[in-house]
Amino acid sequence: MAKLVVLLNACLLFSMYLLDILHNLELTTQQAADILNVSRQFLVKLLDEGSIPYIKVGSHRRIQLKDLIIYQEQRKVMRRQGLKELTQFLQEEGFYEAGIHDIVQN
Repeated sequence: MAKLVVLLNACLLFSMYLLDILHNLELTTQQAADILNVSRQFLVKLLDEGSIPYIKVGSHRRIQLKDLIIYQEQRKVMRRQGLKELTQFLQEEGFYEAGIHDIVQN
């Protein structure tokens, strides 16, 4: 039992170490764009407008993975909020209900 506890603690420490390495990983603009599934030019626009923090290494921009993940989560929250507002508007205007009745009847 004691060996199992030691092994679990070692696994936990190792996973925390790996997470720290991954979060501090620096990506090129192309790598970051690929992760976000956007063009590199669009990513550079996001960087220039301050949506995602970055550092410069010489003339090249580098983005930390943790900052990219934060941006992805913020974008997901904004997208969900927009869909929620749109759905609420459509329900208030009666469009949403009409669509549901059409689907149910068919």
